[in-house]
Amino acid sequence: MDTLSADRLWEIRSARTVGFLVAVFLGVSGSVGCDEGFPLLPEEDAGETREVRLDADDGTTRDGETLAEVDGEIPAPTCGDGLCETGEDCGACPVDCGACPAGCGNGICETGEDCGACPADCGGCPAVCGNGACETGEDCAACPADCGGCPAVCGNGACEAGETCAACPADCGACPPVCGNGACEAGESVWSCPGDCCPVTDTITVSPGENIQVAMDCAQTYARAHAAAWPDHAAADSLYGRVVLLPGTHNLTATLATRAHVRIEAYGATIVRAAGSHIMYVDDNGGGGYNAPATYWTIVGGVWDANGGGGFSIVHTRKFVLWDMEIRNIGYRAHHLEINSSGGEYAPGVYNVIVHNTTMHGVAAVHRIDDEAINIDYSWAGAAHNTANDGTVTNNVLIRDCQFYDVPRAVSTHHFQTAGGAPVAKVSGITIQGGSFHDIDPSRAESGGNYENDGAIRPYGWQNVLIEGATFTNCATAVSLYLPADYPTALGPPGNFIVRNNTLVSCGRARAAGVNVELIHSSSAADGISFWDVQIRNNSVAGDWVAGSEYFVATWNTHNCAITGNRFAPTAYSVEQERAHNKYKAQGPTNTGTWDLSGNTISDGSIDNS
Repeated sequence: MDTLSADRLWEIRSARTVGFLVAVFLGVSGSVGCDEGFPLLPEEDAGETREVRLDADDGTTRDGETLAEVDGEIPAPTCGDGLCETGEDCGACPVDCGACPAGCGNGICETGEDCGACPADCGGCPAVCGNGACETGEDCAACPADCGGCPAVCGNGACEAGETCAACPADCGACPPVCGNGACEAGESVWSCPGDCCPVTDTITVSPGENIQVAMDCAQTYARAHAAAWPDHAAADSLYGRVVLLPGTHNLTATLATRAHVRIEAYGATIVRAAGSHIMYVDDNGGGGYNAPATYWTIVGGVWDANGGGGFSIVHTRKFVLWDMEIRNIGYRAHHLEINSSGGEYAPGVYNVIVHNTTMHGVAAVHRIDDEAINIDYSWAGAAHNTANDGTVTNNVLIRDCQFYDVPRAVSTHHFQTAGGAPVAKVSGITIQGGSFHDIDPSRAESGGNYENDGAIRPYGWQNVLIEGATFTNCATAVSLYLPADYPTALGPPGNFIVRNNTLVSCGRARAAGVNVELIHSSSAADGISFWDVQIRNNSVAGDWVAGSEYFVATWNTHNCAITGNRFAPTAYSVEQERAHNKYKAQGPTNTGTWDLSGNTISDGSIDNS
């Protein structure tokens, strides 16, 4: 049997692609039926008629031979040889057999089909980021434009959108402290945020450099929390928040404002005034009266340096205490302590303002005569820090065991007259007990006028006054009761003055030799107004009597007076000189009422009531 050549096979396959076979035997064409045993047709084509053209490879003429006699082996089909052979079709080999007609769903992605038109055959189209649809294969990380941002993941080290320091400190870090949220957070302290961090304790300790005012505010907060009312007028003195200033120098950054029910303890500390008006002043006058909200406070200990400015200006304050202090370096036209419109309504035997064992130093600069160390005043238009101008006077003051040095006056009233708003009452209940007054001399003040007889202590419009047990050394006049010409006469005469058991050493200094100086003096320039019920008892004069001085006690405008039991024994005078001086002088008809000039002695013990 001959083997069919490749070129004959191609022709057969080619013929099959067009649906028929042509057999050519030596140029002669003829039809062959499938039932004649044509082995080149597959069994599935049985029953069909094909024309086959056969060429023998040896050139032999096979005329009249049947297909059955042409015997040969056909090689397996090869896809890509250009022949669509048996075993190949449009699906298996479209390059040889051509493309199959399109049919979506047949599992074949055919021509005319794509991922969009037939995803069943061709699969889904790849996602396109940015088309507004979050498609398969896209997510928040790969395509946030379509799928949105990924939710924050706390703990991944990145502080992402939606994360905060509060919700995720692991990624965003700890939140900075927020002052005012009621929580004392890391990074906050009582000094940086007292509203959150004020300690819940009755004692706050302040080191140099820390803020005293902040500590006072916290102490007031503590006291308020324990008070039945605010301010608690019925509270015992033990109701307070305590501020302890540690030893060292505390430089203030601003004037201190008083705080209610606060006790400052400053033993061993020096407090230096900041640039400004005062070391401390009340910052709210309460609209008048004794209604300043910052009341019932105490300062004990400490050196308080005014740094050339003012000391303490306290206004409309019902009750406060200064104890064991030193106040120094006061500036020109300033006071160590202004007690204005304070102390409450007068009550006999009651002391709402107490200044105890406090030392007050002058300065080398020239003073006004009105620059008294302690100014007991009232609310008038020109007074520092007074805005009520309601004429409220100061009452119930105790100045005990204090020391005064080198000032024109020690204790007085700066104004007590109609100018700037008249007082509504007389100053009442001023007691000065013990203590010492050194070099208190009006001649230290600015020139102009005769300042003798002005007084280290000048009860100026006061009544119910007690001055006892004090020592005056190298002063001019010790005590001078005085009323100015414009004293409001409607207030009536002031009364009840007791000056007793005081010692005057080397006093009576005058501006010039020969000028009269009275060590204890009273006079009124107010028309028809006199001092009532004056007692000058058991005082003594010792030491040098300054040349030119004339009187121990001289009184004018006084009604009912007792000058008894005093001892006049200056070492500069002989007994004869002592007798020669008019030591107790009542000046004519201005003195009225009942008088007692008995039991006064000189150095030899003899009675001399001249």
